[in-house]
Amino acid sequence: MNFWNQVLPDVIYNVYYENLINDQENETKKLIEYCGLSWNDSCLNFHKNTRAVGTASVNQVRQKIYSSSLKLWENYKAPLSNLFDNLIWETL
Repeated sequence: MNFWNQVLPDVIYNVYYENLINDQENETKKLIEYCGLSWNDSCLNFHKNTRAVGTASVNQVRQKIYSSSLKLWENYKAPLSNLFDNLIWETL
């Protein structure tokens, strides 16, 4: 994301999952404001929306935000460390 934030400054809004889990209402309000939209309390109850979902995540979008994915990436840190160590990071 560092690359895209440099290429498109002030265009991308970064949402940090940990922040969203810990303070869903305030984080959601900041996102809605950034998008120039009006706040609606139903933004916090997205999982109750009954409109059709045409993506592979259809089951996931019907659930409340959950914290079971927090730090799940750490399970892969050791096996992937060699891969990340060998990546060549380009800068602008």
